[in-house]
Amino acid sequence: MKRLLAICLIPAIVGAVKAEDQSTSPYATSADFAKYAMKLREQALLKVEPQVFVPTSSRPATTRFAWKSNIVTTVFWIGEQAGGNNPVPNYKSSWDANWTGAYGGFDNPDPSSRRNYIPIAFIPHQNPFYCALPYNDVTHSQFKPEAGAARHPVV
Repeated sequence: MKRLLAICLIPAIVGAVKAEDQSTSPYATSADFAKYAMKLREQALLKVEPQVFVPTSSRPATTRFAWKSNIVTTVFWIGEQAGGNNPVPNYKSSWDANWTGAYGGFDNPDPSSRRNYIPIAFIPHQNPFYCALPYNDVTHSQFKPEAGAARHPVV
């Protein structure tokens, strides 16, 4: 009787093990599932749209900073020699001892030496639209402490 029970149970156990090995997944292989997952991802990305917020009412204009007027400035260019009303040459700056070289050359202000405000004699290596900020980092022939130590001697 035990043998008969064992003979009957063995096929049932083998069948249960085989059924456990087979998943209920509709995909034959893990590669098929990966393809399906990528397809879902692509579809989700295609549905993404930017959010645009359109104001429904106007905001009152607020002035955070008043406009400044009568600001004194100087016209200068990289590579400018000292002379006349300009006692300081501009071949170097407080930040770059070789400013003309780093820029790419002498920035000739003559309009015939430019095309769309860009020098035609060379390609600038730095932004060709530079300016001096209205800040004086020198007081009483000494650099201010907040100006940093990497400066050139005061002339």
